[in-house]
Amino acid sequence: MIAVALMMSVATMSKADKVIRIHSYDTEAAPVEITVKSISKIEFASSSFSVLHSENDAGTTFDLKNVSKISFEESASVESVKEASAMVVTPNPVQSNLIIKGGEDLFGNEMNLYSATGMLVMQVPSWNGEAIDVAHLPAGIYFINIQSETIKFVKL
Repeated sequence: MIAVALMMSVATMSKADKVIRIHSYDTEAAPVEITVKSISKIEFASSSFSVLHSENDAGTTFDLKNVSKISFEESASVESVKEASAMVVTPNPVQSNLIIKGGEDLFGNEMNLYSATGMLVMQVPSWNGEAIDVAHLPAGIYFINIQSETIKFVKL
């Protein structure tokens, strides 16, 4: 499931200084930042996901159609600002071949493609920028995860 994949990515980071950034398609809106150490669970539904901060907390819910990218990054400070990856999926929405632009620093890493329900539907052990054939997938919302970068696309 994607929730498992996200939690596994988080587990490999030091919780003290890591944040999850949830980016919106609204280019004027700043990404929502949530510190990893404050998260108890990430739950996915068919059209949204929730980030829970404790067992009793309803958390923050995000509508999948509004989320352009989820990234796991170090906390930024005035002295050290880490620029977010400019990874983009094109065309989006897609019918057959998907191209990822701006992910050159991720070449050689495993690429995983998840459905909106969290099911792993495709895996490329060592992705090097090649186009991804998604023609066989049913229409819906999908997530691509490469190392610590996750980005959403729509399959028509």
